[in-house]
Amino acid sequence: MRLGVAVNAFTGWLVDPRRPQAERARHLAAIRSLASQPGVQVIELSADFATLYPQVFDQGFYQQVAELQDELGFACTAHLPFLWLDQASLAEVPRQASVEAVRVTVEAMAPLKIETYVLHLWGAWSNLVRNSLPPPQRSVLESVLVAQAQRSLVEVATFVPRPALSIENLETVPFAVIAALAEAGDTHICLDVGHLAWSGDPAEDPAALVRAHHARLAELHLHDVRRGPGGEMRDHQAIGTGDLDFPALFQALDDVGFAGPLVLELLSPAAALTSLERVRQLLLA
Repeated sequence: MRLGVAVNAFTGWLVDPRRPQAERARHLAAIRSLASQPGVQVIELSADFATLYPQVFDQGFYQQVAELQDELGFACTAHLPFLWLDQASLAEVPRQASVEAVRVTVEAMAPLKIETYVLHLWGAWSNLVRNSLPPPQRSVLESVLVAQAQRSLVEVATFVPRPALSIENLETVPFAVIAALAEAGDTHICLDVGHLAWSGDPAEDPAALVRAHHARLAELHLHDVRRGPGGEMRDHQAIGTGDLDFPALFQALDDVGFAGPLVLELLSPAAALTSLERVRQLLLA
């Protein structure tokens, strides 16, 4: 197992496109700082920046990141764009445009050595429509969404090598659906342990899923989840501040000999650094 961190914890999501040079410098500094943290071997980049701000995060910027990668020796994974995209859209033009946006972004990141590309197959609009329907209608819609998602997966696999492509499980999609798509498409899975908690399904226990699907697991996204007093769910919390059983998860990963990245997805540098220390302790226990 190798420890990694999604760089968004250090950069945030907001970018000022009026200051391209300053923004590039800020992101490069964040990557350098993150790569220098003890135990960090993998950095996950958000490809949404290239999709939303192509005038800032162009191929020239990723060439600079590639030079940092060579200098500092970190492995790189990429979270493919998902903001404002929907690979499962029933409307065909937006679906095709979502695939095209991913393709253009992958081309921009070509200078990098990327070992895993993480893909969201459902977008916010598909989730919104699904959740608004009563169960019988929802079942019909879900079958069509799966078919559209499968089409997009096949198309993305024409420009991202299948061994490097991983589908991420999402809050509103049963893990079994993701596993079936990965099996049919001969791709891998990025297991997000926080997203599993949203379903409330005891069958979607992270440790059990690691044991059952380890042959297809390429990467894990780690963050803690806790429920507020009113039952509201909060994810992307620092490891050890929520309800997830990380010792059981790490034992399962050790039992199956998992060697891929464990990528922390947090919201601030403090949460990321605290979580790194906590994970190091758990792995040594």
